[in-house]
Amino acid sequence: MKRVFLARVSLLALIAGRSALAAPPNVPAPYFSWTGCYVGGNVGGGWGSKELTDVPPNGMLMGWLSENISGFLGGGQIGCNYQFAKNWVIGLEGDLSGADIRGNASGAFGLTTTTFSAQTAVISTVVARFGYSWDRWLMYVKGGAAWAADEYQATNSYWGSYNAAETRSGWTLGAGLEWAFADHWSARLEYNLYDFGSRTLQFVYVPGTGTPAGGGALPVSPENVNQQIQALTVGLNYRF
Repeated sequence: MKRVFLARVSLLALIAGRSALAAPPNVPAPYFSWTGCYVGGNVGGGWGSKELTDVPPNGMLMGWLSENISGFLGGGQIGCNYQFAKNWVIGLEGDLSGADIRGNASGAFGLTTTTFSAQTAVISTVVARFGYSWDRWLMYVKGGAAWAADEYQATNSYWGSYNAAETRSGWTLGAGLEWAFADHWSARLEYNLYDFGSRTLQFVYVPGTGTPAGGGALPVSPENVNQQIQALTVGLNYRF
């Protein structure tokens, strides 16, 4: 009887040992990495200000005007990230957005009135990004070069209308929060400041727009335009 009992105990111990060896090991889930390249799209709103100032002695619009601008923008971005020291992420990104950010303002100057309108139609940037990640979340800041395509019109009640257009360079700073909700997809919320500084433009007279008394309008009117834009966007990226 004792031998039978010992044999049964040994058999149970052997079966239990084999079951333990056959059980899969407790492997931790792989840590998410932001390293890789991506392409995506974004949409949002922009706001800011533009200032128009006569440049003596030939400025024809008779004064200084400041206007608030606002509107929408949307476009695409492409970039690459590299994650190092476990939690830190660096990267490069370029984007191109179509925009309809516009505004207008009017002011009286003596016996005349000037109306100034402006529209930003395109914004583009090339930036470096630096961020801190915790698993599938990434908080980052960014900065680099920016460009904007702008159109302007200024109309003085005496001299008539003057138009100008330009592509202007400047700088940008921003910050954002990104969430990788799937292995290849991430969503982000981002704020950007674009500063395009001041530049003197030659506003070209539109023939026939002045009053008869304003027939002596010069063909061009040098005007200084200063502008800054801010934007808040949401975006979606596909990582590959």
